[in-house]
Amino acid sequence: MAALIRPDTLQMVAVDGKTLRGSATPAETAVHLLAALTPYRRLVAQVRVPAGTSEIDALAVLLDGADLAGVVVTAEALHTQADTATHLVQELHADYVLTVKRNQKTLFEQFKALPWAQAPTLATARDRGHGCAETRTVKVINLAGRPGFPHAV
Repeated sequence: MAALIRPDTLQMVAVDGKTLRGSATPAETAVHLLAALTPYRRLVAQVRVPAGTSEIDALAVLLDGADLAGVVVTAEALHTQADTATHLVQELHADYVLTVKRNQKTLFEQFKALPWAQAPTLATARDRGHGCAETRTVKVINLAGRPGFPHAV
C-alpha cells in the first residue's frame, strides 16, 4: 500500500507564463515571463521568454540549478511534452503533474480511453469565473505497464 502524502509536507512548484500588459512597443513585442512559484505564491524563479521561442524552451532555463529532488512540478498543458517530463524526472529528480488536453491529440485519446468510470473520485471542485462554470475532478489510475508518456505513473 502506498503511503499517503500529507498536503502540509508536499513540496510543490507551479510553473506559469504571463505576458505583461502594456509592455509592447512599436519595435518590440510584449514581454513574456515564465515563473516558478510555490503554493503560497513565493517566487522561486522567473525568466523572460525570448521573442521567437516559447515557454517550452524556457522551462529548462527557468529551473536550471534548482534543487527539485522530491518536489512536484506542475505546469499547464503546453508543457505536457515528453522532453519536459524526461528533463524533470531524469535531470532534476522532480515529479510532475501535467495536464493532458486536446493540444496533443494522440496522447489525449490514449488517456481518454483509460477506465475513468472505474477510478475513484478523490476530490471535486466547482468554481465560477470569467463567465464560465468549471468542475474539476481528481481521479487516479495506475499507469504501470501502459504505454503513453515518459515516467507517467
